Amino acid sequence: ALMYLETGRYVITGITISSKADMSELSKTEPELAKRYEELRRQYAKASKDLEKREKYREAREIQRDEQIRQIPGWQTFQLALSEDAVKYLAMEGPIVVVNATPICCDAIVITQEIISVVKLHEMTYKKLAEYLATTTISDALLRLWTVAVEPILAATPLTPSRRVWWLTTGIAGRAPFHAASDHRPGSANNASSHAISSYIPSLKALHFSRSKRSNSAQAQMMLLVTMSTNPAPHHNLDTSYEEAAITKTFGTSKTHIAHPTPEDVLSLLPNFPFVHFACHGASIAYDPSQSGLLLTQNNPPAMITISDLEVDLIEGAIAYLSACFTAEQPDGKLADEAIHLANSFQALGFQHVIGTIWGADDRAAGEVARVFYERVFERESGVGGWDVAGALHGAVKAYKDEENADVVTWGPFVHIGSS
Repeated sequence: ALMYLETGRYVITGITISSKADMSELSKTEPELAKRYEELRRQYAKASKDLEKREKYREAREIQRDEQIRQIPGWQTFQLALSEDAVKYLAMEGPIVVVNATPICCDAIVITQEIISVVKLHEMTYKKLAEYLATTTISDALLRLWTVAVEPILAATPLTPSRRVWWLTTGIAGRAPFHAASDHRPGSANNASSHAISSYIPSLKALHFSRSKRSNSAQAQMMLLVTMSTNPAPHHNLDTSYEEAAITKTFGTSKTHIAHPTPEDVLSLLPNFPFVHFACHGASIAYDPSQSGLLLTQNNPPAMITISDLEVDLIEGAIAYLSACFTAEQPDGKLADEAIHLANSFQALGFQHVIGTIWGADDRAAGEVARVFYERVFERESGVGGWDVAGALHGAVKAYKDEENADVVTWGPFVHIGSS
């Protein structure tokens, strides 16, 4: 059942991820075959979409090429779904929880290194979940989410010493903030953040892809900082000074700062930087998620850098911090399981870690969380190599929450997407 679920979601971006992950290794051993395969894929990706005959020919040619590659020793699983053992191996740093919410039933598939098990969520129904998310206050919705879903899931899930949990959500569950589920009354430990350090992943293959690009402390710490402090109406101006100061303190002369750039400016520089931080407005386009984007400028008039623009080839992506509203908001409706939003798109682009927001972020909270995040992110590495990015975000959010006695509306939107 898990493999069927994985096959049916994140299909559009998953094709790109699979090709990038497999091609990078294949090109080392079979460069000519890898080149021909990639040329074929690119040729038909750019072709017009109006000929059914062309589509059938494309499928036949790609299948033929896949089979040719699978004849090479060591490449028998090229572009195939992950095996059960491979899926369990992904849980070596902490359990993966797949939350499934349908009109038929609601449950969670819990993946650990030892076993894949199912937790029935008897108190959660599709109808009630939709009502929580649509009609109640955020605090009430998070309390219900804790009671009917997160508490029983964590009670049945053995955590590792790192307390890491990766959430993979399907359908309407993709709009539920499991990392922030809680009873937020003073002194209460009945909340997800007291028990676990949460990350999100759009698919198992995406996690596998991210792990294959694991960064380490030897990587050049070059930062591209993109800011939009002054914005065209109706967007309000932003105080980006907290973030600018924090990044300058951390990266020093390794920082390149571009203020009020055009989309072309950003896209031309993006491939050269393993670290990128956007401090600007974001827009989520529900009816066409591929047009969601970040607000920049184009000779003073507003311009967007959209998801559909993100097709550059990165040298080595480490962390993309998207300090803008709605950058990790899940689309609704028919495209829910495609998980098309900016944060996932930056991960598919090649960034191992992405920080995003699932609803509008308060300017001061965004600045303070970013400041503490950059103070902490390079302090220590995770247990298996690479920086503890999720831990740094978790700590930064907790520090802001505790110091300001902040409401969940201000600290709740920040999420980590990626591997460690």
